[in-house]
Amino acid sequence: MIAEILCGLVGGVVHPFLAAYRMSQRPRSQRPEWLTSRFFWICSAIMTLLAGFVVGVYQATGAHLNVLQAFYLGAGTPALLSSIVSHGPRVSPGRVL
Repeated sequence: MIAEILCGLVGGVVHPFLAAYRMSQRPRSQRPEWLTSRFFWICSAIMTLLAGFVVGVYQATGAHLNVLQAFYLGAGTPALLSSIVSHGPRVSPGRVL
C-alpha cells in the first residue's frame, strides 16, 4: 500500500514539474511569473498530497492498484478533481432562513 501511495504522489508531482521544465527552456525574460510564485508551488504541493490521498482512498475501498495504475491515478488526480467540482450538483441558493 505504501508503494502505491508513493507512486501516486510521484504521479501527482509530474505535471507541475514538467510545466516548470518546459518554461525553463525559455530565456529568463520570457518566463511567466507563476514559475516563481509561492502560490503556484503551494497549490502544486497540495494537489500532490491529494493525489496520494486519492490512491489511498481507492485502496481503502478494496480496489487493488498496481504501482503503474497508482502513478497514472496520481497524475490524473487534478483532472479528476476538476471534473468532480465542475460537474457537481447545481443547488440554487434560495432563501436562507
